[in-house]
Amino acid sequence: MNKEKIKDVLIRALKTFIQAFVSIAIAQLAGVNFIEGENLMNVLIGIAVSAGAAGVSAVWNGVLSPLLNSITGGNE
Repeated sequence: MNKEKIKDVLIRALKTFIQAFVSIAIAQLAGVNFIEGENLMNVLIGIAVSAGAAGVSAVWNGVLSPLLNSITGGNE
């Protein structure tokens, strides 16, 4: 995989991380209770889920998509 492709995969994974994190943050803020001390755990769970989504994006764009394209005769 060349440097441009790696950069593209990393950018896509970062975008996916940000999209997932913002979505989770908005959902959590809708029901957040600032009196209880569970907010840090909610943020950490949001970060973990976002990182998982970014990992799935990286695997899809860096491994599965090129593999499927090579099997089906796609452009990549």
